[in-house]
Amino acid sequence: MHRTAFIIRLQCSKFVYQDDLGGLCSECNECEYEIFASINTIITTHVEDESSKEELTQKLNILRRYMRREYIKDLKITSSGTPVHKSCICHYLSHSFGICNLQHFKICNDCVELFHFFDLIKNYVDGELYELLDDYLKKLILWLGHHARKFYLNTYVQVNLDELDEDEAVIIVNYKMRILLHTARETKSQFFGKRG
Repeated sequence: MHRTAFIIRLQCSKFVYQDDLGGLCSECNECEYEIFASINTIITTHVEDESSKEELTQKLNILRRYMRREYIKDLKITSSGTPVHKSCICHYLSHSFGICNLQHFKICNDCVELFHFFDLIKNYVDGELYELLDDYLKKLILWLGHHARKFYLNTYVQVNLDELDEDEAVIIVNYKMRILLHTARETKSQFFGKRG
């Protein structure tokens, strides 16, 4: 594959090329940073009343702060690596992993603010943006799940590292990684096997 074809394939897929994400994964970039920037643009361009625009911007910043910092603080995992039972479905990891079979109908006040914000912003914008806003809400919910999985896996790795003996090792493999069977150099048999 030539360099041009490789770059074109990168630009057409989920990978981010030529953007320095500062150590972020593309999921965090697409489902959180870009979404909040797009919602902020919708507020500045489609909301006409200045006091409403300021109120929505302030609520958006509070929501962003909660999702980045405070949401993780409510996720609890024991020292053995099992999730602690929570009544809020957004904070109960066992339900998302399919371990718990109980019904969870409660959502805490902080998590319900996400849904209230999108209901509030729909009062100020045209109906043609409702579908786009619903898509943004789904992406933010996906990002919360991604954030929770990342927290759980990081904690679980630490629990496994603490349980290691001196003669044991842990190999961490990214399951989304593709391993291409190409060599950087030709072997002797490949070189001499050429014709012409």
